[in-house]
Amino acid sequence: MTTTIEIKFFELYQRGSVADSCLFYLRWKYDIREYRTKNGWRLTDAGAKNIEELPAKLFAAATNIDFSAEEVIEEIRGNVDTLEQNAAKLYRYLRQDIIKPLNYISEQSELIESIKCSLNLLHPFTAGIGAFSILFDLLEEFINRLDALLLEYGIDLMELQKECGITLKQGRNIDDITPYIGTPELTQRYIDALAQCCTAVADPNGQQSIRSQSGYDVQPFEVPECLHTDEAEKMLKTLESVRGYKGKEVLNRSTTPWNVSAKSDWAYVAQELTKRLKLADRVDWQMWANLIGTPRNTLRNASRSAYAAAGSNAILTALNELE
Repeated sequence: MTTTIEIKFFELYQRGSVADSCLFYLRWKYDIREYRTKNGWRLTDAGAKNIEELPAKLFAAATNIDFSAEEVIEEIRGNVDTLEQNAAKLYRYLRQDIIKPLNYISEQSELIESIKCSLNLLHPFTAGIGAFSILFDLLEEFINRLDALLLEYGIDLMELQKECGITLKQGRNIDDITPYIGTPELTQRYIDALAQCCTAVADPNGQQSIRSQSGYDVQPFEVPECLHTDEAEKMLKTLESVRGYKGKEVLNRSTTPWNVSAKSDWAYVAQELTKRLKLADRVDWQMWANLIGTPRNTLRNASRSAYAAAGSNAILTALNELE
């Protein structure tokens, strides 16, 4: 797993971080909720100088952030792909490494909203306001992108929040996440799939409820008879020499389940081979998902995502050369 960018991102929102300092400065500067008045602030000369210099430092830190919300999410996407075959590790990663680091800043949500309301009335633009806008626009975009990402994998951020007792967003607005999924129709389909696929079942000890997802359970590895033909073998062998998403080999059959460059690439392969081998009128997503040890709906959703078939050109070219 790679966590370089996500660690830098979460450091922005810890206690004592640049975001925390920004909240302190703005509520002090504009006496939000009578913060300065009630606390009877009396600054020394040194304290007054530090307060005066703080906005420029905050703005410099905010404008020097060298990554985007999209880059943070893409790193997380890679980690989710790595852990997807082990549900326990995946959910532990999401709870402990992704949601928990934002606990402190989520506790400041009422203050953040109060500052937003106050800043809407303030003019002109200042360095402190600029720093706040950069930091909290980045955070909001990250949370919406995270919601969109998890929807593609059949995971409900709303439920994860409840399990962690940490609220990153109060509710899901389809308009907020549609830009990161593609279309309103596809976004709604992902949301509807959560309700349709999830049912509550008791654990073996009857102590708590866990979520079982029909269509999101990983099934045993099995190579079906239809892929044992000479024609199918020729296509699969060809794909082993093709580079797909991020330059990775589209298919590696040295392990079971097979390794692939990306689920979106494999979904494209599933569609192409189903058509070329005349296997059926529709793709049997369960069959293709079993080969790479991923849930059926995850693979099917990958075929519809905004990142679908990153290696499609290389895959198509290689298969066409066999004809």
